[in-house]
Amino acid sequence: MNAQEKIPLKIVRLAKRLRSTGWWFLVLGAIASIYPIAILFDPQATIQVNGVPTNDLFTKLGIAAFVLIFPVMGAFLAFTSKEKFERWLKKFDSRAKAFGQARFGPK
Repeated sequence: MNAQEKIPLKIVRLAKRLRSTGWWFLVLGAIASIYPIAILFDPQATIQVNGVPTNDLFTKLGIAAFVLIFPVMGAFLAFTSKEKFERWLKKFDSRAKAFGQARFGPK
């Protein structure tokens, strides 16, 4: 990206909002993943699935994997560089405008 290119203010704000959302996902997802990881490594721990208590390893693994999606996504959003975010959002914005013009006609 050239230094002369001016990034629209809405893209800069959206990048900041996404990074902030990433930090929230990272922190809250890490807190929420403590209990499923503890259950995963405890062979005697039982969980209820459809009202039936089970201690199946793959069920526990599925729960832990589902909960771990949030901190992973949060880390991606929080630690991606500002320049990459702005470049991706600029591409997305131009493609969304082109799609809108193709779908609804030029304004």
